[in-house]
Order: sequence, then structure tokens, then C-alpha cells
Amino acid sequence: MSQITVISLDLDNTLWHAEPVLIAAEKAMRDWLMSHAPGVIPGLGRENLLQHKQHLLAEYPELQHQVSQIRLRLLQNLLDEAGYRDSERDDLARQAFQVFYNARQKVTLFQPVLSVLETLSQQYQLISITNGNANPEVIGIAPYFSYAFSAESEGISKPHARIFENALATLSVPAEAVLHVGDHLTDDVAGAAAVGMKTVWINADLQSSPVQMPVKADAVIRCIGELPAIVASL
Repeated sequence: MSQITVISLDLDNTLWHAEPVLIAAEKAMRDWLMSHAPGVIPGLGRENLLQHKQHLLAEYPELQHQVSQIRLRLLQNLLDEAGYRDSERDDLARQAFQVFYNARQKVTLFQPVLSVLETLSQQYQLISITNGNANPEVIGIAPYFSYAFSAESEGISKPHARIFENALATLSVPAEAVLHVGDHLTDDVAGAAAVGMKTVWINADLQSSPVQMPVKADAVIRCIGELPAIVASL
């Protein structure tokens, strides 16, 4: 059995709480649009956005794994409906998206994250694998990671095997030498285990593992601060 040499980390809800970050980013974008394109505000209702997203994905299924492009295209469509056209529409959409994107990177790391990354990076190669558009470089944690893989960069989302296989191919390591850590049972645990990686499930809310889950995590922890001790035991 190969020894663990690489630790792969999910980002959202593994290294920080994602929901408050996304809510704040949505608000920042909405406030910006209120000042610069007020006509689009009525179209930003939750149901309307969901309908637009469904129509977009039906027309452009390749956008399914491109969260940034989906949001940008949504903004363009909403601005078009509000009467903005061509270059004005596209410019406003890009600026509104940038406001969202910048705010989306303003995360509050869980208290032990930096010390955990510092400790683990001294012994293991760290990589990140995420379905979102969090940017480790902008957030300030990129120095701890040798590679950052995302659904956008790989064209596929977890739990699909290809995003994990792309990481393995890039690193040229066997799957059993990689430990993937994340909060999502399907995307992280089942996805990584399916290609042969070891897994740690961060179960902060003490959820019960569904009976129908085809695999179980090699270890379960409550928070990222427990990770170094668990890694040493695997």
C-alpha cells in the first residue's frame, strides 16, 4: 500500500463557511447594479434567476461546470431584458461580475486553517480541488498549494472521476498516495474514493451517513483542526 504523499483539499465549507461569503458577494453585486443599472434589479429575484439558469444550461450544457461563465451570461441576459444592449450590456455585466468575484474571495478562514496548512505542507504536497470559483491566490493561501484544480479549469465537476484523474495525471502519483479531504459526502468522499483515493470527511454538523452511500470515508472529523492527527494515523 502506497504511503500518503499528497493531500487534496476541498475549499468551500472545508476551509471556510461558504454561505455567508456568497450572500455578501450577491449583496455587493446587487448594490453595484442598483447604482449603475437599476433597471436590472427586478430580474434578480431568486425564482427568476433559477429559471434563467435552467434555460441557459438547456441551451449551453457546456456551461454546467463553469460557475463564473454562468453568472456572467445570466447578467448579460438580465441586462438585455432591462434594455441594455451590445457593448453597454457586456461592459456592465463584466463589471457586476467582477464586483461579485472580488467579494466572493473575502473569506474568513476557519481559525486553525493556516496552522494546519503550514504543518501539513512541511510533510505533504498540498493541492486543492473545488467546484467553485474561490481563488487561493487572491485569498492568500496559494503558497501552501502546488496545484489548484477547479471545475472551471478542468471542465468537469466533482464527483465526476475525471477531475480527480486529471489531478493524479498532473502529479504523476498513484491514487492510493492521495488523501482527499472535504465536507461533501458525494462530491468529496464518494468522488475521490471512486478513483482509489483515501478520504477524510469533515462532518461539522454530525450528519448521519446515508445508508445508500456506496463507500465510507477512511476517517471522519468535526473540523479541519483535527486533520494533522488523523493523517498521521492513516
